[in-house]
Amino acid sequence: MNYTEILPGREWSTMVEAYWRVERADGLLIPPDGTVNVICTGDELHLDGFDRKSFHPGIILTPPMNRAMILTSKKPVVGMRFKPFAIRRLKDWLQNEPKQITASQCKPCTSLMLAAEGESEKPIESFVPLFEEMGRVMTGGPSVHLKDRMMLNYVLIRRGLFKMSQMEKRFGMKRQSITRFFKRNFNHSTKELGSIWQMNSFLSLLETKKDTLGALLDAGYYDQAHGIKYCKKYLGATPARVSEDKDRFSYALQTCKSRLEKKYLPNPSFQPIHPKL
Repeated sequence: MNYTEILPGREWSTMVEAYWRVERADGLLIPPDGTVNVICTGDELHLDGFDRKSFHPGIILTPPMNRAMILTSKKPVVGMRFKPFAIRRLKDWLQNEPKQITASQCKPCTSLMLAAEGESEKPIESFVPLFEEMGRVMTGGPSVHLKDRMMLNYVLIRRGLFKMSQMEKRFGMKRQSITRFFKRNFNHSTKELGSIWQMNSFLSLLETKKDTLGALLDAGYYDQAHGIKYCKKYLGATPARVSEDKDRFSYALQTCKSRLEKKYLPNPSFQPIHPKL
């Protein structure tokens, strides 16, 4: 499927995880990962995982998911993947399932849609200015709350393996308050997001591990049955199937590895400004 992605530069590295492109999305699996995707295509797009929805050529916004989404399109697809930090800024845009965004809702959509329809063969770099313009309209700008960054990275750095009692002590907050904070600002409870990122950890380990059982154990699953249960829950496939079908899972394998290696830190060349809560 030839999936490629590039990292954002400058200030957008605080809020955007990557800009991506896939040449032919023939059943490409997008795993639950806590992020929000802006997907742009010049052809009809089909999304399985939400009762098989079909969308006209244009812009589709997908919410943070708790199950995999299968993307199919005959033409190249480009996208912008927001970090979970953006969710509190995107509340007015997000629904419980993917939705089409029109030019009347967001003026930069017009330029982005025209580019996707007429210039979809161009590299992803040519779409970045249009995505940045759209991101500014949707979020108001790429600033991130310091508390969001600290609490989210606490879970991410530990690859979902943490104890709430330790998190309570680290941030001086009660368990219920932490759970409400995550649910309100990231659309997942702390436990849900931790479980999702543990599965992301398994996906990131598949490239270096020769066997799926070793990857599951290193990701913190008790045994093979435990890992299979969560793999089916989040990806709709067994660990062996994921390991064998690297093309279909190319997006999942590459994005999870990049996320866990880089953590949710901005571009080192940019000094972020944290707004007050």
